[in-house]
Amino acid sequence: MRQKAKLFRASRHFASVLRDYTAALVAFRRDPRVVNKLISQETRYRVANHFLSLHAGKVLAGGDGGVTYGEMLELCSAFPEIGSRVLKTMLAMMVLTGYARSERSPADRRVKIYMPSSKLIDVACSRLVPIVEALHVLEPDLSRVAALCDDPAFQMRAMHRNGRPQLESELLRSQMPEFVGFAAGREGAAQVVYAVTLADMDAVPLPSRSALARQFGLSKTQVWSVFAEGERLGYFSAGDGGAPVATDKLRDQYGEWTSLELAFCAGVLAQI
Repeated sequence: MRQKAKLFRASRHFASVLRDYTAALVAFRRDPRVVNKLISQETRYRVANHFLSLHAGKVLAGGDGGVTYGEMLELCSAFPEIGSRVLKTMLAMMVLTGYARSERSPADRRVKIYMPSSKLIDVACSRLVPIVEALHVLEPDLSRVAALCDDPAFQMRAMHRNGRPQLESELLRSQMPEFVGFAAGREGAAQVVYAVTLADMDAVPLPSRSALARQFGLSKTQVWSVFAEGERLGYFSAGDGGAPVATDKLRDQYGEWTSLELAFCAGVLAQI
């Protein structure tokens, strides 16, 4: 994976791919707002991925899909930060917001089955599009774009494969623990990182704190907190008017992280 990521970064197309991929991430995090809140932290994002992975695996095996709390707890147990309280809260939030529904198992009325709604599946598929498009530019000989458009089962297989390999992706996370802890561990940090990076790439002023808060469904205090932490860690510096601008440290680590993420996704998609 690391070797593939290195090849991606050496590609003459990587700069344009990185810019377009970042713009797609900004758009994805901006709309829809409810989903953005659901996956605002790494732990919540993992729960949603594992939920979809288990559901898709059952559908591909010829079943109706659906996941029990016990199945989710077993899969998420590999991550200490995803305890029973986080899992229960996340499942309840998905049901409350209409991105999942719960029903009793016909085989055992004591067991509750959680089913993702079509809205959640559509969101997962929309997240897949920029990944496939980026990989198509970096590896144009592969036919992922055609599969995405023409194979109805491709998206379901991708959802299935995307969950469990994350259990094996701690090496990716360990490459830049400080950056991952900042961008993925703090609510709203990923959105702000994408926005600051995109403004830097396009050489345009960063939207105001109020505008960023409105775009991503955050509070101004959350945005300010991310600004302060990013500056303390050396990812942002104060630009004109005090607005944060990207530093070389952010440019380097964000580019490396994205190349690793795309290399990881390439490996996942190669298996479907």
